[in-house]
Amino acid sequence: MQRERQYADERLNAAAQELWAYKAKQRQIEALTDKLAEYRERCTTLGAVRYDKVLSKGGEYHDRLVELAIKWADLDVEINRRKFEIEHELWLITRKLSCLTATQGKVLELYYIKGYSTVAVAQMINYSDRQTRNIKAEALKKYSKL
Repeated sequence: MQRERQYADERLNAAAQELWAYKAKQRQIEALTDKLAEYRERCTTLGAVRYDKVLSKGGEYHDRLVELAIKWADLDVEINRRKFEIEHELWLITRKLSCLTATQGKVLELYYIKGYSTVAVAQMINYSDRQTRNIKAEALKKYSKL
């Protein structure tokens, strides 16, 4: 994946970084979804086994299954919270892109999110390389102000 030069304007750098991070955020959501499914499968499997009232140090009875279920429920909540945060960040990026013209949004999506070069983007949208770079620059300025 190509990386863009640094801009003098920090808002442009922040906008570019936000767009570059889109794909990584999608992968994070997939990983969190997989982890959630794994934890839920483990909880279901443990539900069939009884570990009630196992004597622990100090002579107190302790229910390990309940303790484990509580830990996994906490993990479930934390994973869902993080997944929601990332999905919200992606929604905000998509919302900002939708505020641009169709061509501007397409150029930013193809360049930053899909990772195509400006030459490849130009061929896809039937513009010259120079026009595409101008559209990208203008779109990034507009995106950074949203």
